[in-house]
Amino acid sequence: MSNLQHDSQNWLVVLTTQGVMEATMIAERLRSLGIPAIVHNEPLGAIYGLTIGPLGEAKVLVPESFFDRASEALDDGSQSLDDDELLEDD
Repeated sequence: MSNLQHDSQNWLVVLTTQGVMEATMIAERLRSLGIPAIVHNEPLGAIYGLTIGPLGEAKVLVPESFFDRASEALDDGSQSLDDDELLEDD
């Protein structure tokens, strides 16, 4: 678990993704739940359009005080509906 100092708070990596788009969507989901979140990525990867490997990684960070809550929210979100359930009519 790596960390980052930001705004005098200790921010912890709650999730690492391949690509900024997925990390941004996850950070927005956390923000919608009242959990502050930022996305950190390697700028060189963005310049070259890399989405795989270390240069393509993006990290979602949350303040240390929100880490447990964010982890639980992401664990709950992994129990999402599959495609067949989404297509069913009520």
